[in-house]
Amino acid sequence: MNGIDAGRDTSLMTFDYLIPLKASSPLSHETGEWSVISGSGDFDNIHSNETFVRNIALGLNTYKWTVENGICRLEDLINVNVISLVIPGGISPNGDNINDSLIINGLDLANQIIELTIVNGAGTAVYSTSNRDGNRWQNWDGKNASGIELPEGTYYYMLKVTSPKTGLVVPKSGFIVLKRN
Repeated sequence: MNGIDAGRDTSLMTFDYLIPLKASSPLSHETGEWSVISGSGDFDNIHSNETFVRNIALGLNTYKWTVENGICRLEDLINVNVISLVIPGGISPNGDNINDSLIINGLDLANQIIELTIVNGAGTAVYSTSNRDGNRWQNWDGKNASGIELPEGTYYYMLKVTSPKTGLVVPKSGFIVLKRN
């Protein structure tokens, strides 16, 4: 029996309370099974090493992947910390490595389609990023789409998060203060 792996611990935001799990595959003569240790969750297929878990709870959820081969049994745990989306109220791209860009904590870029648009006070879109269609997500660093530094002030964000698995779309919007000092 080889070692097993339930996957990497992670923290993420989910609005559809659905995440994929991918553990190491059992050998042909072994059986595997997922179980909930803490938190909550309903597995699409408790015997598949690659499955989705639904109805997960906010906070820490711990799942166990157990592989058996006769009397031999190996287990591994994965912790999934589900957090609320955290969008900072401001950025200060002044090169001090503190709040130099807009980092939205809790996004699940691997499993969600995310689009962000930054708009100035006049209502003109000045920056956008997305991971849609293979695009690379980039945190906003206070520059416009051409890479030119924007003036200090209040900007507005429009965030759209889509779950390809469920089709659920969640829009969020608010303001961000851009200050360079």
